[in-house]
Amino acid sequence: MAFQKKFGSFQRDRNQRVISVGNKIQTQDATATPQKSPLVVSSTEIDIAVPENAFAMYIFVSGNFDIIFSEITGMARNCKLPAGSDHKDIPLGRTHHVYVKLAGATADSEISFYFKTI
Repeated sequence: MAFQKKFGSFQRDRNQRVISVGNKIQTQDATATPQKSPLVVSSTEIDIAVPENAFAMYIFVSGNFDIIFSEITGMARNCKLPAGSDHKDIPLGRTHHVYVKLAGATADSEISFYFKTI
């Protein structure tokens, strides 16, 4: 019931599931002091709070070093993105946080990101 209450005004399919149709993008996260794109990434894990109305995320590594991202803090499971690469349409589902940091480098790198929102 909480799910329907939270997403009650969105379009639904015949099975009453919310249809993820993007109508805009957002280039900052949902923290009180927003993390904005582009974002400098170091060896320290950064918590990117997913906006409530986001259903997908795009990340582009625009710096010189590889980064990793994960849905869990500590990054025991993660996905590596090489420098100069992008990962389009990362489905978010009910993901609330995305964590990013450098993959082994000690310098800084940069990512650009945006959320697709409904």
